[in-house]
Amino acid sequence: MMHEFKVSNFLSFREEQTLSFEATSDKTYEDLYCVEKKANLRLLKMGMIYGANASGKSNVLKAIDYLRTFVLSGRKDKTMSINPPFFAFDPQYASKPTQFYLSFFIGETRYIYKLELTKEVVLYEKLEFYPGTQPAKIFERTYDEKEDIAVIEFGDKSKLGLDSKDKAIFESHIIRNVSVIGAYAGVNISSPPLDEVLDWFKNKLAGIIAPTADLVQRTTDLLSRNDQFKDFVLERLRKADYNVGDIIVKDRPLLDKEKNAIDRISPFLLGGSFASTKADIQVSLNHLLKEIFFSHHTSRGEFELPFESQSEGTKRYYGLSSVMYQLFEENTIAVIDEIESSLHFDLINYFIRSFLVNSRSSQLLFTTHNIQILAEDFLRRDVIWFTEKQEDGSTILFSYPEVRLHKNISPYNAYKIGKIGAKPELGSIYMD
Repeated sequence: MMHEFKVSNFLSFREEQTLSFEATSDKTYEDLYCVEKKANLRLLKMGMIYGANASGKSNVLKAIDYLRTFVLSGRKDKTMSINPPFFAFDPQYASKPTQFYLSFFIGETRYIYKLELTKEVVLYEKLEFYPGTQPAKIFERTYDEKEDIAVIEFGDKSKLGLDSKDKAIFESHIIRNVSVIGAYAGVNISSPPLDEVLDWFKNKLAGIIAPTADLVQRTTDLLSRNDQFKDFVLERLRKADYNVGDIIVKDRPLLDKEKNAIDRISPFLLGGSFASTKADIQVSLNHLLKEIFFSHHTSRGEFELPFESQSEGTKRYYGLSSVMYQLFEENTIAVIDEIESSLHFDLINYFIRSFLVNSRSSQLLFTTHNIQILAEDFLRRDVIWFTEKQEDGSTILFSYPEVRLHKNISPYNAYKIGKIGAKPELGSIYMD
């Protein structure tokens, strides 16, 4: 689970901004929202971000996604640039480092990861964890500008599980523009804490889901491999009042234009003979080319309709069902930009409530423009966050409890009348 995330000099974030999942002393819906990790530390399962267009809501999610992508990526060429998207409205910040801080839990163990990077190199990187009450260093990495190399210091062997030979092999793969964790993914050595951290970034912290993201293939692929998942999707669609009785997935043959495309591109692909390359492409496409049909029950009988004829809301909800399945069955973190995309408010509400009731230690972080959610009585106030654009173009991120309004004031009404801020400042509706 994610505990705390900090970022500075990234997109619209000039100074350091903090997103925290640590619960306040509020005990409202404690069982639904909170997971106790240790004494006096409860983590929230959900976070939601409001703000005007271009205020930086999506940038919060992009910052988390950038960190995840960089940590997992390995570069073979140390001359490749990193080029993080610096804060653009102050030329001085192009020469300043971008900084990240992430506190997270794997099981009951807390990890803290720090990263500082420029256009070309990683200046600083550190990973530590808490096997007991005191932190233990896994690694700490700095940059030797004179030698143009990464300098790595490993933690205690008994905790890291690497002997001197393993460390030497590992260190040789840590070039100046790659993360230590990314380098570890490419070497044939084993360290239990690094294995856990690598798995967390790769399989627990999911990539950002954009409003236009096509989740259909992901859902269909899982559907064709998992009968239990099919029952799960059908139940979700029925409860969402979509009147779907069955889902049928069929293979379809390649179209003539697709066959022609394979013939044209195969000779230009590297590796293998032309025949084997062409066959490999066809096998891959045959795996992906699926036709989906929904069986609808009406007073006149059952009708099988192709997926393309379904509403955009049905398609979106079908795609999101794979996300919901992971949140229910695994301890993952889903990051969704504009969760309301193509969905009726009641469905958004149902999605959130289903997540809270059925998940154990998963987390859901999303942005939204739908202020109706703020009026729902099941909502805890410490899950609500806002972004607001400043005069210098930078974004500030703050939580609802930081506004310090009376507990009897509705967050919906407070936001609607402008007591919180983070709303667009609109001009006159009349033309000059």
